[in-house]
Amino acid sequence: MKTKSLFISTIAMVVLLVVALATGTFAWYASQQSVNATGATLGAVISEDAAIELGWEDTNYSSLLQFGSADLRPMIPVSVPEGGTEAATFLLFNEAVLATGPDGLYVASVDDTSEPWTQRGTVTEPVQDDLYVRNMDQATTVYIFPTVSFVDSNGEDPDLLGLLRVAVFFETATEGTFKFMGVWGTNNMYAYDITVDDTPAEIAHADNLISPPTKIAPASESTQYVSLAGGEKQKIVIQAWLEGTTLDTTTMNYADSVFNLKVRATQTNPAG
Repeated sequence: MKTKSLFISTIAMVVLLVVALATGTFAWYASQQSVNATGATLGAVISEDAAIELGWEDTNYSSLLQFGSADLRPMIPVSVPEGGTEAATFLLFNEAVLATGPDGLYVASVDDTSEPWTQRGTVTEPVQDDLYVRNMDQATTVYIFPTVSFVDSNGEDPDLLGLLRVAVFFETATEGTFKFMGVWGTNNMYAYDITVDDTPAEIAHADNLISPPTKIAPASESTQYVSLAGGEKQKIVIQAWLEGTTLDTTTMNYADSVFNLKVRATQTNPAG
């Protein structure tokens, strides 16, 4: 009974420090061929309770895992499913370069091969990009809920938290199938399949707003959950990007973005 009681209201914390932009980079909203926001992505995965462990590549489970470096880019998802949708694929994205014509700004070119930031460990050979959560209780099923919160790490200086977007996927009991838990972010966020000759007004139209229940305010818990049987493990996939309809040369030098992913696990079945 003592062991079992440890698994009630279990919380694992994932802390990501995202160094989002470096001086001299430009958004896709700025008529530049260079659209990537360079910089290091650093941080850690922290489990605050012995009931849940985290590990890269299904090895070396620990209460603390370090993240490696990667890029965070300005982009926009082609589409976003409703929260709770189960599939084997993740969000697809577009980046675009704008030009000025007789009628104003328009999309001159589209890159549909761009990839968002996603989780990665510090080991590069081979690359660590499979992140697992494991239920250490061999006998009890737990139910896992995620929360993403944004952290102001630089005081009063302007930061990119208003432009940060974070989508989270948890693997289901069916291996290779993931549940979309939602996308966290402040302010407006958009999803649109950008094509050449589109205008900024068409892209950022109200019809393209990502809305609840898919959109989740930072520090709010998703209503979606997955079950994790006793002794079982499942993957976590995180995608992060900067809101492409907002980032421009006036905000490109804002300070780094920081967000936390908290995973709450409970023995109580939410379905009753």
